[in-house]
Amino acid sequence: MTKVYKFSELPAGEYTLTFRVLGFQVRTVKSIVLSDGEHKPMPDVPLEVVSVDCHGPIRRDIHLLPLGAAFGQLSGSVLPLAPGVEVFLICRTFRACRTTKTDSNGHFFFDMLSAGAYGLSFHRDGFYDQNATGYEYYVNAGWESVYAPVTLEQCANGNCDPKLRPQRPIAICE
Repeated sequence: MTKVYKFSELPAGEYTLTFRVLGFQVRTVKSIVLSDGEHKPMPDVPLEVVSVDCHGPIRRDIHLLPLGAAFGQLSGSVLPLAPGVEVFLICRTFRACRTTKTDSNGHFFFDMLSAGAYGLSFHRDGFYDQNATGYEYYVNAGWESVYAPVTLEQCANGNCDPKLRPQRPIAICE
Protein backbone atom coordinates (compact mmCIF):
# COMPACT_ATOMS: atom_id res chain seq x y z
CA MET A 1 0.00 0.00 0.00
CA THR A 2 1.39 3.39 -0.94
CA LYS A 3 0.53 6.58 0.92
CA VAL A 4 1.45 9.99 -0.44
CA TYR A 5 2.09 12.93 1.85
CA LYS A 6 2.61 16.57 0.97
CA PHE A 7 3.73 19.36 3.29
CA SER A 8 3.24 22.85 1.86
CA GLU A 9 4.88 26.17 2.61
CA LEU A 10 7.41 24.89 5.13
CA PRO A 11 10.01 27.45 6.20
CA ALA A 12 13.66 26.77 5.38
CA GLY A 13 15.32 24.51 7.92
CA GLU A 14 16.16 20.96 8.90
CA TYR A 15 13.33 18.48 9.47
CA THR A 16 12.79 14.99 10.87
CA LEU A 17 9.89 12.74 9.83
CA THR A 18 8.67 9.84 11.95
CA PHE A 19 6.33 7.18 10.56
CA ARG A 20 4.30 5.05 13.00
CA VAL A 21 2.12 2.36 11.46
CA LEU A 22 0.55 -0.46 13.47
CA GLY A 23 2.39 -3.74 12.74
CA PHE A 24 5.53 -2.03 11.39
CA GLN A 25 8.74 -0.79 12.98
CA VAL A 26 8.80 2.93 13.66
CA ARG A 27 10.80 4.65 10.93
CA THR A 28 12.58 7.98 11.46
CA VAL A 29 14.05 10.01 8.61
CA LYS A 30 16.52 12.60 9.86
CA SER A 31 18.38 15.54 8.35
CA ILE A 32 15.90 16.61 5.67
CA VAL A 33 17.17 20.09 4.79
CA LEU A 34 14.94 22.53 2.90
CA SER A 35 15.79 25.92 1.40
CA ASP A 36 13.25 28.72 1.04
CA GLY A 37 10.61 27.71 -1.51
CA GLU A 38 12.29 24.36 -2.24
CA HIS A 39 10.19 21.46 -3.52
CA LYS A 40 11.92 18.23 -2.44
CA PRO A 41 10.45 14.93 -3.63
CA MET A 42 11.63 11.95 -1.57
CA PRO A 43 12.06 8.32 -2.55
CA ASP A 44 9.70 5.77 -1.02
CA VAL A 45 10.27 5.29 2.71
CA PRO A 46 10.80 1.55 3.38
CA LEU A 47 8.79 0.14 6.30
CA GLU A 48 9.49 -3.22 7.89
CA VAL A 49 7.05 -5.57 9.57
CA VAL A 50 7.66 -5.89 13.31
CA SER A 51 9.72 -9.01 13.91
CA VAL A 52 7.84 -11.88 15.53
CA ASP A 53 10.94 -13.32 17.19
CA CYS A 54 13.02 -10.33 18.43
CA HIS A 55 16.17 -11.71 16.77
CA GLY A 56 18.31 -9.89 14.27
CA PRO A 57 19.53 -6.35 13.94
CA ILE A 58 17.32 -3.32 14.45
CA ARG A 59 17.43 -0.49 11.94
CA ARG A 60 17.29 2.64 14.14
CA ASP A 61 16.66 5.17 11.43
CA ILE A 62 17.35 6.13 7.85
CA HIS A 63 18.89 9.27 6.41
CA LEU A 64 17.91 10.68 3.04
CA LEU A 65 20.82 10.80 0.59
CA PRO A 66 21.09 13.43 -2.17
CA LEU A 67 18.16 13.23 -4.58
CA GLY A 68 18.74 10.73 -7.36
CA ALA A 69 21.23 8.58 -5.41
CA ALA A 70 21.20 5.18 -7.11
CA PHE A 71 22.92 3.41 -4.23
CA GLY A 72 22.44 3.10 -0.50
CA GLN A 73 24.61 3.20 2.59
CA LEU A 74 24.80 1.11 5.75
CA SER A 75 26.23 2.24 9.07
CA GLY A 76 26.25 1.29 12.72
CA SER A 77 28.52 0.83 15.71
CA VAL A 78 29.81 -1.73 18.18
CA LEU A 79 29.69 -1.96 21.97
CA PRO A 80 31.95 -1.56 23.78
CA LEU A 81 32.88 1.45 21.66
CA ALA A 82 36.28 0.68 20.22
CA PRO A 83 38.42 1.67 17.24
CA GLY A 84 39.81 -0.89 14.84
CA VAL A 85 37.10 -3.58 15.04
CA GLU A 86 37.11 -5.39 11.69
CA VAL A 87 33.68 -5.30 10.05
CA PHE A 88 33.01 -7.61 7.11
CA LEU A 89 30.13 -6.94 4.71
CA ILE A 90 28.68 -10.27 3.56
CA CYS A 91 27.15 -10.16 0.07
CA ARG A 92 24.96 -12.52 -1.94
CA THR A 93 27.88 -14.92 -2.45
CA PHE A 94 27.96 -15.52 1.35
CA ARG A 95 31.51 -14.16 1.37
CA ALA A 96 32.94 -10.92 2.63
CA CYS A 97 32.76 -8.59 -0.35
CA ARG A 98 34.03 -5.53 1.54
CA THR A 99 35.65 -4.74 4.86
CA THR A 100 36.17 -1.69 7.02
CA LYS A 101 37.25 -0.91 10.57
CA THR A 102 35.44 1.03 13.24
CA ASP A 103 36.57 4.59 13.91
CA SER A 104 37.64 5.96 17.32
CA ASN A 105 33.97 6.07 18.40
CA GLY A 106 33.22 2.48 17.39
CA HIS A 107 31.28 3.48 14.25
CA PHE A 108 31.50 1.79 10.85
CA PHE A 109 30.18 2.79 7.43
CA PHE A 110 29.71 1.23 3.99
CA ASP A 111 28.65 3.30 0.96
CA MET A 112 27.83 2.72 -2.72
CA LEU A 113 25.77 -0.41 -1.92
CA SER A 114 23.17 -1.85 -4.26
CA ALA A 115 19.71 -2.20 -2.75
CA GLY A 116 19.27 -5.56 -1.05
CA ALA A 117 20.01 -7.63 2.00
CA TYR A 118 23.48 -8.05 3.50
CA GLY A 119 25.12 -9.76 6.44
CA LEU A 120 27.79 -8.38 8.76
CA SER A 121 30.52 -10.12 10.74
CA PHE A 122 32.72 -8.52 13.39
CA HIS A 123 36.20 -9.40 14.68
CA ARG A 124 38.15 -7.86 17.55
CA ASP A 125 41.05 -9.45 19.43
CA GLY A 126 39.99 -10.53 22.91
CA PHE A 127 36.33 -10.83 21.89
CA TYR A 128 34.32 -13.65 20.34
CA ASP A 129 33.66 -13.19 16.64
CA GLN A 130 30.15 -11.95 15.92
CA ASN A 131 29.14 -13.73 12.71
CA ALA A 132 26.42 -12.85 10.26
CA THR A 133 23.49 -15.22 10.31
CA GLY A 134 21.95 -14.83 6.88
CA TYR A 135 20.99 -11.58 5.24
CA GLU A 136 19.57 -9.35 7.97
CA TYR A 137 20.83 -5.86 7.13
CA TYR A 138 18.73 -4.07 4.51
CA VAL A 139 19.86 -1.29 2.19
CA ASN A 140 17.57 0.81 0.01
CA ALA A 141 18.64 3.06 -2.86
CA GLY A 142 18.64 6.71 -1.83
CA TRP A 143 18.91 6.01 1.92
CA GLU A 144 21.54 5.47 4.60
CA SER A 145 20.35 2.68 6.89
CA VAL A 146 21.62 3.24 10.43
CA TYR A 147 21.55 0.15 12.65
CA ALA A 148 21.54 -0.15 16.44
CA PRO A 149 24.90 -1.08 18.03
CA VAL A 150 26.13 -4.68 17.92
CA THR A 151 27.36 -5.89 21.31
CA LEU A 152 30.64 -7.81 21.23
CA GLU A 153 31.21 -10.40 23.94
CA GLN A 154 34.60 -10.50 25.68
CA CYS A 155 36.32 -13.89 25.72
CA ALA A 156 36.45 -15.71 29.03
CA ASN A 157 39.97 -15.60 30.54
CA GLY A 158 41.31 -14.33 27.19
CA ASN A 159 40.65 -17.68 25.49
CA CYS A 160 38.53 -17.07 22.36
CA ASP A 161 38.04 -20.72 21.39
CA PRO A 162 34.39 -20.77 20.18
CA LYS A 163 33.92 -24.21 21.79
CA LEU A 164 34.46 -22.58 25.21
CA ARG A 165 32.00 -19.76 24.58
CA PRO A 166 29.25 -19.77 27.22
CA GLN A 167 25.79 -20.54 25.88
CA ARG A 168 23.50 -17.51 25.82
CA PRO A 169 20.03 -17.86 27.31
CA ILE A 170 17.15 -17.98 24.87
CA ALA A 171 15.71 -14.52 24.31
CA ILE A 172 12.13 -13.98 25.44
CA CYS A 173 10.26 -11.38 23.41
CA GLU A 174 7.80 -9.16 25.20
